[in-house]
Amino acid sequence: DRPRPVAHFYRAGPHGECARFRRILTAELKCTPSSRLTNKIGNKLNVNHISGMRVATFCPCPGGDSPSAKRMFDSLLAGCIPVILSKDFVWPYSIEHDLSMGHDPNDFSLRWNVADYMEPRYHHSNCTLIDEADGGFQAALDAIPAEEVERLRRGARAAAERYGFYERLPPSSFARDDGG
Repeated sequence: DRPRPVAHFYRAGPHGECARFRRILTAELKCTPSSRLTNKIGNKLNVNHISGMRVATFCPCPGGDSPSAKRMFDSLLAGCIPVILSKDFVWPYSIEHDLSMGHDPNDFSLRWNVADYMEPRYHHSNCTLIDEADGGFQAALDAIPAEEVERLRRGARAAAERYGFYERLPPSSFARDDGG
């Protein structure tokens, strides 16, 4: 399993029922080392959504603006551990939906209380912590032991197989006769 140089990746608009939280999370993540690697103004890299997920260990998944939100599935398919920030989300095909389904979302994702992250943690003018004792989302992710991260990554790989719509094919299977 290749190392992932980015602790977390998040990019979304401030909309839906959780618009305030999305604004706070976006602003906080701009002040972290992960964001400095994936979202840069000027000379730095600006990574697209899927590429960002593929280099990140964790992908925050706040509540969506519709029941068809798919960020958590995109995260799994990109090999990124979803951090669910919604009390209402239920993983389909899991014991959250039907106890007979057998697979437990705690094996491949985290579920955190969005209320714990509703207050800004950084002075956004200079990216310094408001309270040194509370590092917010980044600090919470950094506190997860490496063994737990590896367990979740193994679970995420297995879950990606369950939630993928298409059989995995090598890139050459998509090539046309003319090479295009």
